[in-house]
Amino acid sequence: MSSLEPVRQKIIWAEHHQKSLVEEIERYFDGKPCDLMPENDSEGHLRYRVRYDNPIPPSIPLMIGDCVQNLRAALDYLVWELVLVNRARPSSKNQFPICDDKKGFAKQKPRGRLNGVSEGVAEEIEKLQPYNDGAQTNPLRRIDYLSVCNRHRRLLVVVLNPHAARQDPMIRANLSAGGKMQAEGNALFHLAMDEGTEEKIEVRMELRGLLSYVTDFVIPRFEKFF
Repeated sequence: MSSLEPVRQKIIWAEHHQKSLVEEIERYFDGKPCDLMPENDSEGHLRYRVRYDNPIPPSIPLMIGDCVQNLRAALDYLVWELVLVNRARPSSKNQFPICDDKKGFAKQKPRGRLNGVSEGVAEEIEKLQPYNDGAQTNPLRRIDYLSVCNRHRRLLVVVLNPHAARQDPMIRANLSAGGKMQAEGNALFHLAMDEGTEEKIEVRMELRGLLSYVTDFVIPRFEKFF
């Protein structure tokens, strides 16, 4: 019997890894991994240099990988269940395709990725393809890119990213990694993935966004088929 329950359970497990990651990141920052070192430049202006004291533990990229991998698997589970609901027999070829262009998507049919799904399901999956909005940060493109890196290549690259400097009550500075900032106060840091995009989004925020996209936008589009 086909059901969305296995898909939802996989998403719940992805959320479990995301929550564990949040706790791990909090422990990392509790250890004060970086500091600001005041110094005067050649013109006598006070500046701050960032000093990094503690490396990012491998547990953090591992947890990110576990979250993303379960999220990617939930999409493949979805196709499997959509084949079953169509009273067909799924196979190892079935998969939720994620493609950057129409030609790439067209190649998925002879590869059997959507064998057994209804025409309506195939149309919905095509509408979700990243090439329809062109954004490098498209959630499905992002999930696929990160899962391929994690599964086949290496640990995901995570960096301690300085993103602002605080001088109460105002925020003002331009701070780059390893550089100097022209403002007094405390630096604000976050962890971000240095993977595939120029924008360094805070990792907890990015994963919450990916989870929300699959849970609240992708899955509801297929509920009508069950």
